[in-house]
Amino acid sequence: DGERIADYAIVAPTEWNFRPGGVFEQEGAGWAAPDLASATWRLKALALALDPCVQYAVSVVAAEEDEADA
Repeated sequence: DGERIADYAIVAPTEWNFRPGGVFEQEGAGWAAPDLASATWRLKALALALDPCVQYAVSVVAAEEDEADA
């Protein structure tokens, strides 16, 4: 009726930023790194920037040659 809130939701940064297709996936994919250590460092920094209150672990696996060329 315009005078009351009909519904609401609280979305935590973890739920929003780390969901499939979220900011972490968008910003963390599609760029080249000189080595796995550099890629790991960048992704750890991104995770920390997006949600500094939650403990996390980052694992980086090198792309296959045909995936890297795509």
